[in-house]
Amino acid sequence: MKFNSQVRLLAALMALAVGTVAFADDYNPPSWRLGNASATVQEWDFNTPSQPLAPDGNTWGSGGSGFVNPFGTPLMTTNASWAPSIGTRNGIYQLTQPADVMSFDIPNHFGSNDVKDIWIQVTFLDPTGGFPAVGIVSSSFTGPATFVSSQATADGFTQATWSARFGPCPQNEVIQIAGHLPGAIVFVDQVVIDTICNPVPEPSSLAILGAGAIAVVRKRRRKL
Repeated sequence: MKFNSQVRLLAALMALAVGTVAFADDYNPPSWRLGNASATVQEWDFNTPSQPLAPDGNTWGSGGSGFVNPFGTPLMTTNASWAPSIGTRNGIYQLTQPADVMSFDIPNHFGSNDVKDIWIQVTFLDPTGGFPAVGIVSSSFTGPATFVSSQATADGFTQATWSARFGPCPQNEVIQIAGHLPGAIVFVDQVVIDTICNPVPEPSSLAILGAGAIAVVRKRRRKL
């Protein structure tokens, strides 16, 4: 694999400055993680270039298996190039936009009256300072995920979070990660994906909630 001189220099500086670090960049888990029987969580560390690749991380609650998903085994496929390491990071995929895409197929609970929440954490290095493009493909929704937040890691990578909410809950969805600029290289080190299905409130429940909200507003107005 060919890396440009800028990336080689950056990797060398990170290795000198940081030394050996153990990484598990699950910095921003959702508040609802494994919150009901439909919930799933899966972590990819990309320790090998094998494909399709089942989760190979050690995310919370997995017992070392890489995932908790009662509906099947999540799988990642990609046409991107794999490198054994960059600096102190092991197992890296190099995404060059627009050709390279990482696809994460997540089997899930189906619920026609449910709403799906997805939480996606990506640890990456982009020498241009940009962010990868993260999107969802499913029978219920196809489109970009919503950016939530980001933070720098100790070794110069970035850990960023995206989310999505839609309904009904499909039996599976594919999370896609790609580069953001033509020709720009994004190095992806880790991906953690959480999903959950929650029932949509019945119309009667919504009416009760709406009536309660109106009552609260009226009460506040009287106090004013």
